Amino acid sequence: MLNDWSKSAPAPTRPVALPHEFADWVYRYSLPRRSPGSGIDTWDAYNRFERKAGILDHRLIDLSIQTTWFQKHIGIYTPSDWTKEYVDAFHEDPKPLLASNLLVGNVPLRGKPDVVLRNRNDRTVLIIEQKTTRQQDRDIPDDGWANVEAQLWCYSWIDDYLDAPEVLLLGQLWRNRKLVQKHFLWRRNDHNHDLRCRTWFERYGGSVTPSLRRGRYVATDG
Repeated sequence: MLNDWSKSAPAPTRPVALPHEFADWVYRYSLPRRSPGSGIDTWDAYNRFERKAGILDHRLIDLSIQTTWFQKHIGIYTPSDWTKEYVDAFHEDPKPLLASNLLVGNVPLRGKPDVVLRNRNDRTVLIIEQKTTRQQDRDIPDDGWANVEAQLWCYSWIDDYLDAPEVLLLGQLWRNRKLVQKHFLWRRNDHNHDLRCRTWFERYGGSVTPSLRRGRYVATDG
């Protein structure tokens, strides 16, 4: 994934302390300019509504865990290995979760991950953000879309999960209400992932308060 876009991207005049607002900004400037009818639709109002309105339930969470992709990239687990900690579904409307180490001005970020699961055995946290797309697998980049990475990075800073030994960040893709074979996966403790998103966040107008709590990689200058 190319990072040069952030050097020339104009900072918003009024940045908002919400992960999806930050992700919207990343989306706006990280992708090449599109022509009308290009079919690139990873982030639009219809997709957001569809995502919240119906494709998220416990049955589909269980199905996701049992897919070949999940078992290859995350590990062989059964649904009973995971407990559901948070679900942002159309009918549940949970309270936003605080990420007090990420500030825009003096305001900490609050956000609603789609799904948060915790492993019963090793306490690993899995955060899932679901996106819909019309793109075919061959047109989806292997290293993911920057806006999805940015939004999940924000969620990895949620106070409730800072003590987890590891946080897995899964960008799960859907097409026509069916799981796409390709997904995106980042790990909170990955230095390059963390540094990349910090750079974008600071360009956006945010600041990161270093966390000394167990499980969080703390970047240092140099």
